[in-house]
Amino acid sequence: MNTHSHSPSAAPTAQQVTDTFKILSNHERLHILLVLLEHDSSLQELSEATGLNTAKTAAHLQKMRQLGIVDYTRFMRIMQYRIISPIVRDLLNALPQFPKDRT
Repeated sequence: MNTHSHSPSAAPTAQQVTDTFKILSNHERLHILLVLLEHDSSLQELSEATGLNTAKTAAHLQKMRQLGIVDYTRFMRIMQYRIISPIVRDLLNALPQFPKDRT
């Protein structure tokens, strides 16, 4: 259950902003989100792109899904993850560009 959802016109609460910055402050989750900012990706693709094992990647995705930051669409047995939080998307787009291998 997503306790942090809000209508698009509602301003985020202080707790939602805090939770968002906590997610972004972890370099592994940030790396996952930067990959997802470019394109929707499967668990396997995210693991390969970030160098994290699939169990760790899945745990990060689950946490971000619980907070309403990412979600997935199932295609047969493959789940394609995507960013669904406009706040997170805006924050990531505001970051300066830097080489992917430096994340």
